Amino acid sequence: MTFVSIVAFGMIAAMTLTSCDSKKAPANTEEPIIGTDYTLVKTPDGAVGIKKGDAVIFEPKAEYLAIDAVGGMLIADTENGQALIDPETGYEKFSADTLIWKDVFFEGPRNGISIVYIPASKVQFAAKEYAVKGSYALGTFNDKISLWKDSEQLIEPTADFSKMAILPDGKILVLNGKAWGTASIKNKTIVPGKLVSAKDLKKFKAMKGWDDKATVMILE
Repeated sequence: MTFVSIVAFGMIAAMTLTSCDSKKAPANTEEPIIGTDYTLVKTPDGAVGIKKGDAVIFEPKAEYLAIDAVGGMLIADTENGQALIDPETGYEKFSADTLIWKDVFFEGPRNGISIVYIPASKVQFAAKEYAVKGSYALGTFNDKISLWKDSEQLIEPTADFSKMAILPDGKILVLNGKAWGTASIKNKTIVPGKLVSAKDLKKFKAMKGWDDKATVMILE
């Protein structure tokens, strides 16, 4: 083989290797989410997904710009706001303009209402006004009041009362017309009880959580 042939062969081999290298797809990058068991997976074009150990929770999605772990859930940034994602299934719970973690629940404003999600009980509801504390949650929507305890919805949404409050012992107060009274629950329906005396009402109004302007309250 002549010197010219050797040089030509070397150039062809180099071009072949360069061509093979250029055909290799850019690899995804992985970055642990600090303080969690999750890993952020990002493609070269910016799509992001999540892994837990070696298990893929969901493949990278182009609509997710960034993902963070908050309150035991995942929050994904999107072009239109943020999405709350179940870290065990990878499914979205809901999306909103922004998501706010409030110690035990998430709030997401959307179209003039708030979407509320409580991870511990997996309760989710839409409300114009709401109160969440301990194992109870109250919400108003379309002028109806709903009540949850832990993961159970205790009553069907009702418009029979203009206000509702939960006392520290779990008893219920309702405003019927201009009169406050006690109430109980039977077959998911609020049953009015006795009228509240002026003395007791004054005591209730002194409790933490009372607000004369509020529709729903959980007192301490």
